[in-house]
Amino acid sequence: MSTHVNKTQKSKSQPAAHAVSQRKSGDRTTAHLVNNRPEAIVQRKLQEITNSRRQTMQLKNEQKVVAKGAQPKGTIQRVLTANELQEWASVPEAEYDWMDDAEKEQMGRYKSTRADQAEQNRKWTAALNSRVRGTRCVSWDFGGKNYHVNLALGEYHITEEASPKIHYFFSGFGEDIMDKTSGNKGKDDRLFSALPSDVQLFIKSNFAALLL
Repeated sequence: MSTHVNKTQKSKSQPAAHAVSQRKSGDRTTAHLVNNRPEAIVQRKLQEITNSRRQTMQLKNEQKVVAKGAQPKGTIQRVLTANELQEWASVPEAEYDWMDDAEKEQMGRYKSTRADQAEQNRKWTAALNSRVRGTRCVSWDFGGKNYHVNLALGEYHITEEASPKIHYFFSGFGEDIMDKTSGNKGKDDRLFSALPSDVQLFIKSNFAALLL
């Protein structure tokens, strides 16, 4: 009887012991795979940050390559912000040591464009200030020449006061002005596009003011 009980207890204890052994083995495996010591956690976090930065830098580099490839030939990617351009435009070029070549070239283009715009504004202001209202039209001076708009009889044209007068025919108004062949076809009849380009732009941009 005693022998039978001992065998039964032994047989029952074997599965339990096996389960405990498996649990301990699993705990050892988990402890081996995940080290939860504070220094290990910090190390893992640093590694995650490093990997994230590498991925971010790789993505940025890929984006730069794509952007560079998409640029038209001979253009330079914008490197200075609008605020930086405005802030440094009035500073002597000797102070541009901190800029790289691309930034210096961009600044040069910005200053040139700004100078052209200032010159255009000066010319336009002078022309608008020179307006003289006649009995049938308003005349103005531009580039040393005198002009006026004539809308008589549907034959729209710009008249340049010369000897003889030169007529530049057009259709439309303002920004929509286009060339139109004159019905007269005289030797002094020309297309609107024959005017100097800066005069054309001035007329299109200030058309209403040249009729009042």
